[in-house]
Formats: sequence, structure tokens, C-alpha cells
Amino acid sequence: MKRARAANLFLTLALICLSVRVHAQVVLRGAPAPSGATVAPVTLNPADLGGIRVSGPQTVTGLPATTLRTALTTTISPLVLPHAAAKASGLAVGARVTAAALASGGSGVEIGQAAKIVDGALAPAHAVAAAAGKKDAPLSSVSGANDAAFDGTIQKLSPDVGGIDGFDNGGSFNGGAGGNNGGSDQNGGGDRSGHGETRVAMLLDTFDGPAPDAVVANVEKMLDQGIHVLFVTARPEKGANSAESTLVGRMKVRTTNPLVVVSYNGARIAARNSRAENPKPLVADLPGLPQNTIEKFRTIGETVLKKLGGQGALVEFGEPSIAEPYIYGAELPAGVDAKRWTSTFNRALKDAGLLYKIETVSGADGKTYYYTQSTALKLNTARIFNALYAVFPHLDPAKEPAGGLRSEQVMVVANPAKAPSFLRTLDQDVLRGDGFAIQGAKNADDVFAVLDAVLGGSALEKVYVSRSDLKDYVSWLQRREKWGASAPSIVPSSKRAKQGSMYRIIAFYRAIIIKDLMGRLYHSIRQGQYEEASPEAAVARLIQMWNFPEQQGVRLPAELQAIRYNPAWKNAKRQGLDSAIAWIRNYYRHNFRDYPLNISEKVIGRMVNLARDGGNSVQLDYLDKHTRRRYVVGVDPDRVEVREDDKGEYLVTHVYRTGNEVLSKTYHEAVEVAIVGRAALEAYAYKGEDGLWTLNDKPNPRVKVVYHYMTRELPRFYTPQELEAKSPMVTALIERMKNDKDYQAEIEKKEAAEEKAKQAALRVLKRNGKGPKGKGK
Repeated sequence: MKRARAANLFLTLALICLSVRVHAQVVLRGAPAPSGATVAPVTLNPADLGGIRVSGPQTVTGLPATTLRTALTTTISPLVLPHAAAKASGLAVGARVTAAALASGGSGVEIGQAAKIVDGALAPAHAVAAAAGKKDAPLSSVSGANDAAFDGTIQKLSPDVGGIDGFDNGGSFNGGAGGNNGGSDQNGGGDRSGHGETRVAMLLDTFDGPAPDAVVANVEKMLDQGIHVLFVTARPEKGANSAESTLVGRMKVRTTNPLVVVSYNGARIAARNSRAENPKPLVADLPGLPQNTIEKFRTIGETVLKKLGGQGALVEFGEPSIAEPYIYGAELPAGVDAKRWTSTFNRALKDAGLLYKIETVSGADGKTYYYTQSTALKLNTARIFNALYAVFPHLDPAKEPAGGLRSEQVMVVANPAKAPSFLRTLDQDVLRGDGFAIQGAKNADDVFAVLDAVLGGSALEKVYVSRSDLKDYVSWLQRREKWGASAPSIVPSSKRAKQGSMYRIIAFYRAIIIKDLMGRLYHSIRQGQYEEASPEAAVARLIQMWNFPEQQGVRLPAELQAIRYNPAWKNAKRQGLDSAIAWIRNYYRHNFRDYPLNISEKVIGRMVNLARDGGNSVQLDYLDKHTRRRYVVGVDPDRVEVREDDKGEYLVTHVYRTGNEVLSKTYHEAVEVAIVGRAALEAYAYKGEDGLWTLNDKPNPRVKVVYHYMTRELPRFYTPQELEAKSPMVTALIERMKNDKDYQAEIEKKEAAEEKAKQAALRVLKRNGKGPKGKGK
């Protein structure tokens, strides 16, 4: 309580600092714009700073109201304590994140443990002093100190902390992995300027055998039209089951716009511009497996063979030769289980400190082979780009700053489940631009459909998803990245292991209650019923909704309605309520510290949408410019308002998050955040025939997305151009999700479990006289 009071005193300076006049105006298309805000000089006294000593009163003039408000109430968490005072423009404040608040926010640690961690994670906020004393101080410098300390602390506190976005790893020999970029053709062919924007097409090997003639024909057409094509595979360059036998051998030899062949996972890269037996590589070949490593493979193989009771000697092979192979393997002995062999062999490799893994594959002869490769595709992204620039130098952005290749001009056709590691490297600034376009293709038929669409044939069918679908997928990817292919649906921790599945249920329950409550509070404010939305009334409402949801009209799924009959529910529910109350109180500290002062200007005049109003769902239509496929994403904004600063009007869309907090950097890069911003733009601004966006007849409106967490709020500003530029990232994420067989299997399993739980819950309700009449309903 003492810390909370100190935090309140410290951040009351935000209220004292602000003297702003804003004329309220609900956003309507074509409505007149409100007049701008004015800022009066602000005087800061020692008494205003919670007891921190300063060298006399300090006067701040010319500082925009939004800058001061952001510096003192948004970018610096309200849950901070004065820690030290120093001189910097007459004012300096040190701050640290409150351990108790983090511990109560579901971090999975006790308060005492959290306090020790936080103790060493001070958040120096001298930048706040600079912002208060210099009118040109950048906001990034103000938020940086607090965000850096928070991110460093929360990573230690929470076992689940991560980004909003993340992807996984993999690759294979018999079926390939991925490739990368290309561009316009000055060596004959020229840039293609059809309906799409494809300069480079990267085909990741998804073929089970030779590519169909129709696929070969489409690749030839793309090359004829000046599109640069790369065929990327883990197979050998030549011979049986190779790049040549799969696709390359049936392609024309071209001297102007040749097919680029990336074989052995990128160990060798060449252009099909001659019929030479060993064409010159575009970049130097990587060395094969060292002989001493092969000897270790042999020793491990003999040991595993003996352990599993196999008979005879191992019959080895090497590609292109056993002397210096890029691929090494052997025939699996008869009678040995392939799954046991793989797991035992890989354990032995790990114990020996070898960073390799074997896989098994069925050969055309009906025998089973195990193998490993000298390199992984994910390590060779830069090599692929350099090889592309070697044959098409005009694509190199370093040599052609204006006309060089951009990421959105590259289409990657891949099976995301087979090459997730490589696809992730494409997210790591390997090429300037707004993101790579990825089209999922699990087999040859899918490849043909994608290429046909690029060439102007039949359009691919629409894809429908929701924002929550993408959120769930990203969370699953993060768990898989951290815990491996066997990642549990709920990440374990010492605290959660004791609570079991009840932790997930409470988190789900809290999210429903908080979102419903926030809608009711803002509705009361909008109706002028301020006493019903005071901090005390908000907590009282929360307690009533939490304990008596049905009486309060909260809509709950059947499984949550029935969970109250579980003996473990009572204790978990009581603990969960404490966290929910902390969330609400923190929200008021962030947004209504002086409630109800100026509440009319802060809320009523700004609000344009509440989720509880209904009918506010936004259907975003994303277009893949390469294939013309449309992706429809459903979004339900929690709350949208309009604000104004010295740059003009802007939209603000809010999201309430009651779970794990994310890192600042990853939040700013998140696809989901951009989707939320795009929904506000399309719902409440207007795009003219000239392609320009307006808000209240003012051009180029900005959109601010704010995620409200337990201990802080994360803001992100976008321009319309930035939001539209995120399209390739959104469509790529959707393609990965719908083509990820592991995730789709997880979804089917989850849906079956949920249906089973629902039916069980309905039976419980019926026994207790609460369920609907009729069997199975």
C-alpha cells in the first residue's frame, strides 16, 4: 500500500503538468475537424514530485501536451516508485518496476522472489527529466529507459514471456526446404508488369517425385515473362532423386534469365545457363562433412545397431560422394524400428556434442535409409541472396539503391511445416521492404495452382480467419519454439503445475469478465452515470460479476458455467479475483487518476465505438498482389476513440489484455497490432478513389493502437501507409497457419476436447437444474 501511495504521488505530476483545452467532437466522415489543443506554461514544485528534491520551481514551456502526457503517464508505468534524485535540467527521477504488481500479474513467482529480481533492475529515467526540460526531447528516449528495465525484468519473472510473433524451425532432405529472392531482368526478359508484382519466385521443393508437366510449363512461362525463379531443395544436384530428376532436367537452358538451382540445402548454388556436367557455382560451394565427423557417425551407428539388436553391417552412402559428402547416410538394418533408431541415434549425437540430426526416408527400392546433411537451409539465406545478385547484379540493393529488389516483390512457394526455420530467417531484415509474400503448397497440385494464379489463371479461393485465430497460432508457435515439437498447450511452470488446467480456466474467465466490465464502465460514463464508473464502483461491479456472473448477465460458455461445481474452483476463483482487481485498479491509475475530473472531455467527446454496442465487427480484406488471393480477417475492436494533438486528429483503438505481458520491441513489430490498427482505419476513416485516407476531411490520419496490460500500456502509432504495407506479413502468417499440419492437428484435437468438455458441462448443469431441456443440447 505504501508503494502504491508513493506511485500515486509521483505520477500526480502528470495531472498538474497538463493544462489543455480540447474541443470534443465525435468522429463522423465529413464532420468538421475540432480546433487544436493549446498548452499553457507548467510549473513544477518540489511538493508535486512526491518528496523528490529539485532545485526550486521549474517552468516548462512549449512542450506539447501529448508529449508530456505520454512521458509522464503512458510510457512510464504508474506502478513505479521514486528511487533516487539527481540533477538533470533541475529534475531527475529514477524508477523501478514494482515487484508486488508483477508478481500479482500472473508471472508465476512469489512476491519475495520477484522483489529480489526487481531490486537489480532499476529503470533510470533521466530521459524524463530531459523531456520535461527540453521541448525537443524525443519520446523514444523517454520510453526507452522504462521499457528496457521492464523488458529485462519481465523476462526473468515470467517463464512464458515472448513476442506476439514468432516462428519455428525445420527442414528435410526428401521433399526439400526453402529459397529466396530475385528481380527484374536486365539480362534479357525485363521486369514483368502484369496484374501482380512478382519479380522473383522461390519454389521450395514439395514434390514427392518428378514435378508434373503442367508445373514445368508454368515455370517456363514465368521465366519467359522475366520473373526470376529459384528452385530450392535439400536433394542432390544430379543423379537419382535429385534436383535434376525432379525439375531442372526438363527446363530449358537459358543464358539471359536462367533458372537458379539451390541444392543440398544451399551448399551448392548454380544457374541453368549451360549443359556443362559441373556448372560453375554462383558462389563458392560449401565444404562437405569432415571425415572425422563421418567417423563419429560410423561409431555411433555401430553402437546403436548393437544396442537395438540389429544384424549385419551398415551399408553407407554419400552424396555426391562418400569422400566429401553433403549428405551422409546408410541403409537401415532389417528388423530395426525406424522411430527407435532415429531417437536413439539423435540422443547419441547430442551426447557427443554434434549439432546434427538424422532423419529416415523410404527409397524407391522399398528400403528405409537414415541420413543427415552438412548444412541447414536456415543458415544459407545470405548465400542464396548473394548467388542471386551474382547472376542478376541489378537486383542487389547495395548496387542499385533505387531499383534493387524489395521483399514484397518476392513470392515464396513453400510448405511452411517443412521449412519453418528458413521462413523465419525471411523475417529478420534479410531484404529491405515490407515482408515476403508466402504461399503455402503442400504438394505438386498446390504448386501448380499458385503458379497458375500468378500467371493470370484461376484466382485462388478466399481465406477467412479471425484476429483471435492468428493470435492463437502465434502463441502456439512461440510455445513450439521454446519447448520443441512436443510443446504442451499450456506452458508449465512451478506455480501452474500445481494449479493444473485450472490456471487456464481462470485466465479465460478473467479475460471474459474484464472485457465485459470495461464495456459496461465506459457505457456508464457515456450515459453520464459517473458514480457507477468510479474506481470504487468499478471494483464493486467486478466483484459482483466475478462471483455472480449469471445474475449480472455475463455470457459464459457452458464449461465455465459448470466449472463452479468443481471443488478446485472455489480457491482458484478467489485468487483470480485478486489479480482481476489489481488489473482494474492499475487501469484507473493509468487513465483516470483524477476521476471524474474532465471525464466528459476524456471519454464522451472522444468515443466512437464500444464492443458492447454490437454490430462493430470489421472485416479486413487483405490482397496478395502476386496471386490475387484475398484474405478476410475479422476484428472486433474493444474501444475506438478520436483524439487530437499538435499534428492533428488521430484514431485510437484499445485492446484489453489480462494475460502475460510482452516485450516492448516485439509489440511494436507485431502483426496482430497492425491488424487492430488497420481495423480502426477502415471502420472510421475514409479512403477516396485517389487512394488517400481522410478523417473528418483531413488527409493522412494516424492510428494509435494501445494494449492495456496489468502493469503498463503499450502504444504504437501507424500511418495509413504503414498499415497497408503490413499486408504481406499478414497474408504470410495466414498461409503459414492454414498449411501448418502440426497446428491444424492441434486445432482438431483442441476442438474435440472442447466439445467433449462442453457436453460434460451440459450434463453437470442439467443435473443441477441449470441446463437446457433436451438431451445433448
